[in-house]
Amino acid sequence: MNFVSLAFFLFLILISLAIHRPASAIGTKPSPSTLTPRHVLQAPVSQGIAPPTDPYWFQVGVKGDNSTNHFTGANITIRTTYDDITLADHSYWVGSFLSNFAFIQVGYLTTISEDGKPYCCAWFYEFFPPYGSSPPVIGPPGSAGPIGSWHTYSMLSQGNGWWNFYMDNQLVGLPQYVQANDSGPFVASPTAEIAGADNNREILGPAEFKNFQVRLPKGWEEVPSARSVIYFAAGFRPNIYTPTNPYGVWEVEGVNNDFLVGSYIPQAGPVHPLPQTLLWPVPALPYHKVNFTFLDRDQQPFAPAWIALKDNASWSLHTSYQNELIPDAPSGKWTLNWTAWHMVNVAPKGLQLSIPGITSLTVHGSVFPATVQVLGSFYASPVSDATIQITFPDSLTAEQQTDSSGHTVFQQLPTGNYTFKVQTPFRMPSYLSLPVLGPGTTTIRVLGLGDLIIILLPPTAGITIITRIVRKNDSLRNLIVE
Repeated sequence: MNFVSLAFFLFLILISLAIHRPASAIGTKPSPSTLTPRHVLQAPVSQGIAPPTDPYWFQVGVKGDNSTNHFTGANITIRTTYDDITLADHSYWVGSFLSNFAFIQVGYLTTISEDGKPYCCAWFYEFFPPYGSSPPVIGPPGSAGPIGSWHTYSMLSQGNGWWNFYMDNQLVGLPQYVQANDSGPFVASPTAEIAGADNNREILGPAEFKNFQVRLPKGWEEVPSARSVIYFAAGFRPNIYTPTNPYGVWEVEGVNNDFLVGSYIPQAGPVHPLPQTLLWPVPALPYHKVNFTFLDRDQQPFAPAWIALKDNASWSLHTSYQNELIPDAPSGKWTLNWTAWHMVNVAPKGLQLSIPGITSLTVHGSVFPATVQVLGSFYASPVSDATIQITFPDSLTAEQQTDSSGHTVFQQLPTGNYTFKVQTPFRMPSYLSLPVLGPGTTTIRVLGLGDLIIILLPPTAGITIITRIVRKNDSLRNLIVE
């Protein structure tokens, strides 16, 4: 019987190996609770030349006018956005110097954990004492999510040198003693920032900011006007120190106190430490109302995060699609330059709008359905009831199950690289990174139930034969003894 026990033990090992065998996995995602963010300083608003070995910093945003100095509180509402984080920190915040030259800021960021994993979308605040610095206070991952959600970040003086920081009117962290009660001659600056990068090519958002307010002696007020500001600090390294950067800030057309900041957004003026282009109040231009409808390849509607119209050096940016206020195009025609869907440009090439002229426009974007098929690793048998979760380029996810033929269809995908999480019965989940370039079928091979049967059948049959032989030998031995 010892031989049978050993065979059965080997059989159990085979089962374990079959169940836990990875299928083209790129790794198991860590639990968010196990992540610890690294602490990279988000800089005060500034511009300068760093040592040649220093990383690259870049800030782009707006500054309120001088009527908003000596404030005792600041609010900004920011839409949580996708960040293709590599080594740098990406942050979106409102901050200001105070009357004693301390600097405070509050918002959200995407960073890297201490073990090199993405640490996405967490609130943070930071206090820089006069002529010094301190590490940021960072919330748990996802505390500023999900992607596409709106949250309001606030910093408020409590008197006697103390300031509190809030997200959606909920206190985050502990009060900070900054030894100042107001901003003195300084004004607040809503900003998007790349901190500690080794290049100027990382994708920064873009993010939408709106409802910029400050608390003055007579109460809370909307900031009446603001101009674009761009700050940078970099060492003299090839392809890094340059005033031509891929980040910009632009107002949402025809709307006061609503602007987009980050990658793909045009620069509203030269790189300079002083405020430049007036973003609002919006100019008194002849505006024309246009209703947009966006359809995918199945003629189903979708709503992009933002669109951009371009005519030579002129731009018109929009984030909603009913009664859009579009100014006259200098040449008479705007070109639809960007249609951002899951942070991918799905605009048809060369589509032009005659303004004035049209009042409605239907746009067919490069958005399509894609079929995913799950097959067994060895004999390509369909795997039914497999749960597939895909992660879009903007970090949003969708989840579905395969049917009896091993198929499922995900709707309204843009072209891009996707992460697939595949969970089948009796197996650990697998993660795969695959491109989806258009309509069609993406096939994923996993170890399904049929494969398990094929793997386990020979050992099971072997154990049965061995057991019979052992029992027969035992019976013969008993006959001989008798």
